Amino acid sequence: MDHGPPGLGMLLMHAVSVLLTSAWLEWGEARLCALGRQLAGRVLRPLLFLLYLTAGTAAAGPRPFSRTRADERAPARAVLRYAVVRRGPPVASCVPGTAA
Repeated sequence: MDHGPPGLGMLLMHAVSVLLTSAWLEWGEARLCALGRQLAGRVLRPLLFLLYLTAGTAAAGPRPFSRTRADERAPARAVLRYAVVRRGPPVASCVPGTAA
């Protein structure tokens, strides 16, 4: 059975698949990650509380999470203060064989 060359139907199906894939990447993945974070928070928070209860430090509770502390960022800022960013072609005086 010969259906002939692929035509408008094939093009439309590819267009639909591109739209569905882009929608998944734009909204679905972000929503799935948010749902995973919420579920992990709802499951892990009581488990951490139970861990603190069994360890005897329930009064203090969990400390807030910080990705970087201020004292860890200070050395990087001190080094980057003197960093020079130059974009574009080199100046003629820096290129060997050219007169300034």
